[in-house]
Amino acid sequence: MSALLAATLPAATATAAAATAAAAPTLHQRLGRYQIDSVLGEGAMGVVYKAHDPLLARAVALKTIRRSLLGTADAGAAAALRLRNEAQAAARLSHPGIVSVYEYGEDGDQSFIAMEFVNGTPLLAGMARPEGLPVDDVLCLMVQLLAALQCAHEQGVVHRDIKPANLMITPAGRLKIADFGIARIDAVALTQEASVMGSPGYMAPECYSGVGVDQRADLYACGVLLYELLVGVRPFRGGPDIVMYKTLHLPAPPLVREDVPASAALAAFEPVLQRALTKSPDERYASALEMREALTRAAERAIPNVLSAKAMALLVPGWQAPTPPSGPASVPRSTPAAAPAASTPAVAVPPPGPATPKSVFSPALLDRLVADLADELGPIARCLVRRACERSDSEAALLLRVANDALPAPQRQAFIERHRAQAGMDAMTAAPPPGIELPVLGQTPLEPGLVAGAEALIARHLGPIAQWMVRRAAANAHTREHFIARLADLAAEGDERERLMAALCRLR
Repeated sequence: MSALLAATLPAATATAAAATAAAAPTLHQRLGRYQIDSVLGEGAMGVVYKAHDPLLARAVALKTIRRSLLGTADAGAAAALRLRNEAQAAARLSHPGIVSVYEYGEDGDQSFIAMEFVNGTPLLAGMARPEGLPVDDVLCLMVQLLAALQCAHEQGVVHRDIKPANLMITPAGRLKIADFGIARIDAVALTQEASVMGSPGYMAPECYSGVGVDQRADLYACGVLLYELLVGVRPFRGGPDIVMYKTLHLPAPPLVREDVPASAALAAFEPVLQRALTKSPDERYASALEMREALTRAAERAIPNVLSAKAMALLVPGWQAPTPPSGPASVPRSTPAAAPAASTPAVAVPPPGPATPKSVFSPALLDRLVADLADELGPIARCLVRRACERSDSEAALLLRVANDALPAPQRQAFIERHRAQAGMDAMTAAPPPGIELPVLGQTPLEPGLVAGAEALIARHLGPIAQWMVRRAAANAHTREHFIARLADLAAEGDERERLMAALCRLR
């Protein structure tokens, strides 16, 4: 997390840095409602803390700045604006590959954002050269990154600073995007239009002018990262001026490694790389989804959805493979493992806790679900089915959740009936347990009265944050049922989630 801080907080004078540390809250103090636990990292403008949220009883990371230490009122206002921009950009996104932002706040002259605490390591922070990564793990990282960026771009958010320091690797072998501090939202810049924002070496040519920057600038950065992960160095190197000249005027170098046989193995990815790194945005991929599909086709094999044990040992200092659990086969949420090959049984349901493991779903059913969605979703299909397993207590619930998460409403019922017939699941006609509803198939219009009632219901338990949760759930929900499911995901987990869903379903 300290590397993330160094990358996200712009440099200032050593005097300001020392003053920041001296003026920062001591441990056991508070910022807003958050209890400070420890320091995760320090930079010239502020500190990143690990803190405790007593209202929701969870750990958070607090990124802070002190406006009074930045020299001038304008500098302090600009830094606060950037921090608020990060909160606004990330708070409208809900994706497992994006670090969640919970709140922007101010306490005295300190501005802060409360965000998801990620027990992770910045990508490449522990490696001198990344070419030791297996190619399958490089592809695993890229498809995760592109899937998360697709979500951001669909919400009108362009990150503009994709680089290893802003990509966190979790102990579960997953990637998360952090730091939306210089993002653009809905094509409206919250930073100066003409300023150069980004990191040399990963910036697209158009970023140097600050004009005409859209989602294709992120895809250029993805091309740089792909080259770096495969070859071991960035395509353009040198001082900032030299990198700028090469970025603006020189073609991207071919994928060549010191070991020639390895270079031959990378030839299939050369067209993907060259298109991502073209100078003109119009000649690049139009979307992250399009680039992900091109990369998947070039691979000509199944791409793992989590990093292998070898990659985790290279990327995460001190990482050790977990001890396999005894008893029925299952994959704990924190266990990184390579994705099964096409002929390997699908993953079992991860247990919700050590005391009450769930039953194992039929591997044949999971394989059929993945195969049915693969043409539409590519390698993300297996990840989606895995997540549905984690949240489902029966095969009926599993089919309902997969249909809701993956398909538009008109296609869901046919999808469920098709898999009911294939699996011969007579029990699928049984109703959900009393008091628990699974409102994932309905098409009831979302009424303002439900939104207001839901906010009042949650506010009684969670306080003012209920308003933010309800607004976020309603932002992307087009039906009553979608709204209830999204809000339950935000506000509760496990049995509490199911009880909340039942209470929300009773609102009229």
